[in-house]
Amino acid sequence: MKPRHLSTDEAEVFAQVQAAEAVAFGLDYDGTLAPIVARPEDANASPEVIACVEALTERPTDLVAIVTGRSVEDLWARARTRKTWVLGRHGGQVAAPGGEPRLPEGFDEGELSRGLEAVRSAIRAEAERVPGAFVEDKGAGFALHTRGVADADAEGRLGGRVRDLAANLSSHVLLEGKRVIELRPKGVDKGWAFTRLLQRQAPGARALYLGDDTTDEDAFRALGPDAITIRVTDDPSVPTAARYWVETPDDVLAFLQAAVRLRR
Repeated sequence: MKPRHLSTDEAEVFAQVQAAEAVAFGLDYDGTLAPIVARPEDANASPEVIACVEALTERPTDLVAIVTGRSVEDLWARARTRKTWVLGRHGGQVAAPGGEPRLPEGFDEGELSRGLEAVRSAIRAEAERVPGAFVEDKGAGFALHTRGVADADAEGRLGGRVRDLAANLSSHVLLEGKRVIELRPKGVDKGWAFTRLLQRQAPGARALYLGDDTTDEDAFRALGPDAITIRVTDDPSVPTAARYWVETPDDVLAFLQAAVRLRR
């Protein structure tokens, strides 16, 4: 089903946000709370966005989680708040509000990392020869970033090399986003992580999830048709399981500001 632009359904969506006894907010970071930038370390959410996110945590019945491919520690450095849950590394890390990062129950990061190391080392060595490319270590996974690569042919060859090596790695899956290719453990994704958190911390809450990338599609699908799911995209024809779409992180801010007013 084609998603609807949120502005055409404000009354419907906001009525649900206002009426729910409890709301569980799942918020992607890059491209949603913060704009996409060339280097991940420069992606800082604005004070206005963080103020909204923190305000949403004030209602005792509600849950707020930032769901990201970044590590928890890196997210804290960018978002500058510890008042929310953080599901880092697509759910490979969990941190409660005010708590420290931990592994999900039953998750053996060391074993997965050992199977990945040869691939990670090979790609890191090749990325060092391509100006603008770099590898971000994510413990049990890694991401190859090419936003700064000007040579399209070199970028294509590097991406092809990752795909070739990943084809022989049975413990991980390959996911491609906006000029980033990531390898993450099988079975660990944003949908798995956020629904697991809901089941344990906010059963019965109305789920509301915003995200901009292919990694967020796992959450849109896992949450199903009763959730309020919103894709952030400037291309309304993009395939998505989300029910609604907005265009930019500025639109996300406007939506969160409205949500804060309604939940108060």
